[in-house]
This record gives sequence, C-alpha cells and structure tokens, in this order.
Amino acid sequence: MEKPCSMCKTIQLLDGFHKLKGGKMGRHSNCKKCRSNYQKTLSYDKPINGKLKCTICNQLKSVKEYYRNKISSTGLQSCCITCHKEKIYESQSKLIGYIKKELLKLNKQLSGTEINISDIIEIYDTQLGKCAISDELLTYYYGPKLTENKYESKYNIKLIKKNLDKPYEKNNIILIGDCIYKMKGNKDLNDLIHLCNLVCKKNNTL
Repeated sequence: MEKPCSMCKTIQLLDGFHKLKGGKMGRHSNCKKCRSNYQKTLSYDKPINGKLKCTICNQLKSVKEYYRNKISSTGLQSCCITCHKEKIYESQSKLIGYIKKELLKLNKQLSGTEINISDIIEIYDTQLGKCAISDELLTYYYGPKLTENKYESKYNIKLIKKNLDKPYEKNNIILIGDCIYKMKGNKDLNDLIHLCNLVCKKNNTL
C-alpha cells in the first residue's frame, strides 16, 4: 500500500512512514525522511549551568524541571513540566467530557441531588485546577501514555465527599487526583491526612 507525504508530496510505500496509531492508514502524514529533516531544523536553547529557558513561561528553570525528549537537541522537552502538563490538559471541552463520565459513574450515589457539571467546574476553578490534598495539577485524560511517570492518568480528577456522613452536596465535595483517591479508599479524609503526616514524619520529609 502507498500514501502521499503531506510535506514533500511524493507517493511512497507505507514503510516510508513512521507508525502512528491515530494517523491515516496507521502512519504519520509526513514521510520518515521529511520528519528527520524537519527535526534537524529545530533549534532549542542549550542548558546553561544546568538550567534551560521554558519556551512557554519563558522562565529559566533547572533541567530537572523538564521531561526528557530523546529527539530534541537538548535531550529535554522545550517547555517545563508545569507548562507541559497545562498544554496537555488545557482543553475545556475535554474537562467537561471527563466530568460527565465521572458523574455518570456516581449516578446512583448522586440520585436525588442537584449536583451538575457546572457545580464541579466551579469547584475545579476554586481549587485552581489542583488536587485539594496534594496541590498537584488535576488531569482529565483518556488515552495512551504520554509521560514516563504516567502523570496524565495518575492525577485524573476524582470526586469525593469531605464528610462521609453527609450526602453529596456542592459544599461537601472536593476534587482529588486518582492516586490520592486510591490511597484514601474507604478511609475518612482526616484519617488519610493523619496517616500521610505519620509517614512523612517517619521518613523525615516534613
């Protein structure tokens, strides 16, 4: 089978294109040669004394604050981890779609309540898009792995009640990341925080 390269316009066998799950015919739109040539034209600021300037926030940050990127000239992403996360999850429509699915999962528990998408969006904005317990950026991603530590799914939004003895109400809901949600289990929120403090104290990380 053959397909045209969208860059050089030549028609080539599929083997001339890198594989791409979501691409037409399962391949990239640009051929291998064009992609290789394009990568060579990219230029990034080299790390200076272990620091690199983020191309989005324009701040000079330690190289430790960047994800790795084997194909870049620096071996790092051009934007810092924080900007990279925000770039992935900035779509409001994806956020709304994700919340819809989460509300459907809680359908039975929310029966008889007036909780809706707007309420959750408001809580999300009040929390500045961060986990109420850890302050990590909340995510709302369904798809293949994007980062080495799977951050895109590790901090997916989960809705929980502040007080287990009270019903699901707007003032009794907070948003936390999926990994914190799994740690919490059936424990009371205060029990989880107390346990985390004990772990930190034991390991001298407070």
